Amino acid sequence: MRTPDLRETLRLTVADLLKDEARGLCLSLLSAGVALDREIKNYRIQKHGLIFAGFEQFFEPDRMQLMGVTEVAYFEALDSERRLEVVDQLCALQPICIIATRACEPPMELLNRCKECKIPLLQSTLSV
Repeated sequence: MRTPDLRETLRLTVADLLKDEARGLCLSLLSAGVALDREIKNYRIQKHGLIFAGFEQFFEPDRMQLMGVTEVAYFEALDSERRLEVVDQLCALQPICIIATRACEPPMELLNRCKECKIPLLQSTLSV
């Protein structure tokens, strides 16, 4: 008899992740009024730095997207027009959620677009 895969038996939403203090993720919601009922079906994470560079080939929207110090620094180096393009490109892919790590302040352009697109933008004080 086949043992069920954990992903088949455990349903986890972004709301569950936010509420679960036992995991010690130190998460807070930055984009209010978004779809917290989105189900996390892939428990692996992905950093979206290549999306910022325009390379989408291996983007997996069912993964939680992490934004760390490197991604924020790269984003801040872009001109304002390119920033908006990058944010639009990322949000058009509809990731399950985006998590800013190490207490990084996500760019205001990203915060605003996540609210518009109903994408949960979270912040954690933990390092990746």
